Amino acid sequence: MQRPLDPRQLDYAADDVIWLMPCFQKLRDELQARGRLAWLEEEQAMLCDPANYAEQDEMVFWRVKGANRLKGAHLAALRELAKWREVEARRRNMPRRRILSDETLVDIARRKELDLQTLSRIRGLNHALIQHAGKAILRAWHQGIHMAPEQWPEPPKRRQLAPGTDLRCEMLDTLVRLKAESGSIAPSILADKAELSALASWGHRCKKEPPALACLKGWRYELVGRDLLRLLRGEICLSIDARTGQPRISSMKAIR
Repeated sequence: MQRPLDPRQLDYAADDVIWLMPCFQKLRDELQARGRLAWLEEEQAMLCDPANYAEQDEMVFWRVKGANRLKGAHLAALRELAKWREVEARRRNMPRRRILSDETLVDIARRKELDLQTLSRIRGLNHALIQHAGKAILRAWHQGIHMAPEQWPEPPKRRQLAPGTDLRCEMLDTLVRLKAESGSIAPSILADKAELSALASWGHRCKKEPPALACLKGWRYELVGRDLLRLLRGEICLSIDARTGQPRISSMKAIR
């Protein structure tokens, strides 16, 4: 954003500060009135836990846009470059893409030969960065590009879904939407599609412990998680209320 800010932008920024606390207090009072203040405290504790943001530097390259276009030694080079960028971003307390964009990172990794002169011709690399970190970038690239084939990264295998997973997932999604409607809360806050898919796949046999998912913890478990497990275990079912024509949750014992 261009500096200095114009009066309209300054007013907008000031409003964020002026109204933030009143909005928070109003929402907090509503949660307290509904008996959901503990939900807020639980969410805040989770957001403030550093463990939720820990990421292995060795694996961060899979999140680089364009990583799927590389393979073999070039993918290994991307892994080392992404690892360097991650460490550098933490050291300088900057967003990783402010250090080097994903596009530039992939452009460097795909090179068959690389030196400081070549770096100077790559889009997204300015003179100051090359002066400061050019040699470190070259070291990371060389380390990856000359890595033995057995050390090359292997693309993650697609998870095989158990038979009937899609149908079970639709049933779980219906249950989540019913719970969300009755609780006046967005369904995606209770459980997202990836969680429901993982749970539906586990529900093929319901063996071992269920997967560690957010919807099976804390207040989400109390509101919807317990019934998701009960549905998969055949303890409850979804049916249509003949009187209202609306879906409802029924106990299998009552039906029997």
